[in-house]
Amino acid sequence: MRGTIRCKGEFLLNKGESVSNGKVEIKVVDIYPDQCHRISEPTTRKVKIQFINVSDQKVILEESYEVGSHVMLVGDPVIDWDVLYIAGINTKDNWTLLELRGDKVKHPE
Repeated sequence: MRGTIRCKGEFLLNKGESVSNGKVEIKVVDIYPDQCHRISEPTTRKVKIQFINVSDQKVILEESYEVGSHVMLVGDPVIDWDVLYIAGINTKDNWTLLELRGDKVKHPE
């Protein structure tokens, strides 16, 4: 069987903005530009995201991700999707494009 991934939402969020489904809030904490280093490898732009439990306002997870990252979100009963995809980061205008994916649907071959 093959699977199809459903997109549950696509959000363009500025630094400091968030989106919530009533259970989990996803907040863009910071956006980091590309950096060149003389001695080490350059680093690419990243976005720091917090996942917050709405009911008690506790941070479930806080991490920084690059464009193209697929963040697997499994094991927490509050989160009802499977993957957060970082579709884009704009460091000039301080926004990021996030895609929530989930509900794998099985198709017969």
